[in-house]
Amino acid sequence: MVAQDAAMVRAATVKRNTRYGVAEVKAGKDMVEEEVVQTVVRIKKGIHTGQKGVVYCQSKNKYEALTKKLGCAFYHSGMVNEARKAVLKEWAEGRGETRWVVATTGLGTGVDIQGLVAVIHAEQPYGLVDFVQQTGRGGRRACEVVESVIVTDGRAGWHNEQDNDVEQLNRQAMAWFVQGADCRRVVLGVFMDGVGKDCEEVGGEWCDRCRQRTGGGSSSSSSRDIFQGREETEEETEEETEEETEGEPEGEPANRLKEHRKEQYRRVQRLHNWLQEIKGKCAVCYVMWHYHGRQDKQRTRYKHTARECSAIRIQEYVAWRQKVRFREYSCC
Repeated sequence: MVAQDAAMVRAATVKRNTRYGVAEVKAGKDMVEEEVVQTVVRIKKGIHTGQKGVVYCQSKNKYEALTKKLGCAFYHSGMVNEARKAVLKEWAEGRGETRWVVATTGLGTGVDIQGLVAVIHAEQPYGLVDFVQQTGRGGRRACEVVESVIVTDGRAGWHNEQDNDVEQLNRQAMAWFVQGADCRRVVLGVFMDGVGKDCEEVGGEWCDRCRQRTGGGSSSSSSRDIFQGREETEEETEEETEEETEGEPEGEPANRLKEHRKEQYRRVQRLHNWLQEIKGKCAVCYVMWHYHGRQDKQRTRYKHTARECSAIRIQEYVAWRQKVRFREYSCC
């Protein structure tokens, strides 16, 4: 057993050079498209040589309308492969008539696009993970700042009603990002990394919420405290009172995310407890004890080490373990 020696190494998803914002418009025909065009015009004034922007949208009608209004190329999965590659290459290399492209979510997957300084979403993205991946394509050059703008008329993005819990959480997190009153980075950090810090705390470009906040960029601590702090035991988590949660963001997205994080803590605690219980003991006999009902009076059955076990021949067991092969990417 080597699980007790395992460690998780994971970098934070913070993009300090991204300036997040949401532009809300009234519901109505072409309202989103018109705001997108105005946003592009505003951003174009600050774009320098070699820099470019992308407008993401989800429907065919939208990308056709935006392509005409912006006078740029479009990129989507329904195109012939050669044509799609040509559009991507021309835009990425800055050889087209405009530095902009309208695209669906699959633009440039796996491709390093230099000089991308503007990422506009012409409606609310499917989920927060999708949003992070798309905005993450920008700002890869030193000293470049990415302008990220979601233009929305208040309607949620399309989703499958049969989505699993993970996808629902992803979608609800996106709704919280757009609708919440807190710093945009706090929501991103809470969902993606488990710890939310505002723009001032991470030393990043201020989002629209922080710029609007009177007296500076620090956001309230309410959202950041949802999932922060030490890992709770199952008992402490279950005993949390209404008083302890007072002041936290309300609504379905925040509540679902909070419960999701609590469950993560519970799982970590259960895993930690199990590792402590089995450490230095016989894993084979532990599994047999578990299989036969986990009776307390039978716990001594696995207290010995694997090398001391009379139920297995250690050399045969080691030889068998060495033959085990896992399918690629099926385990860590």
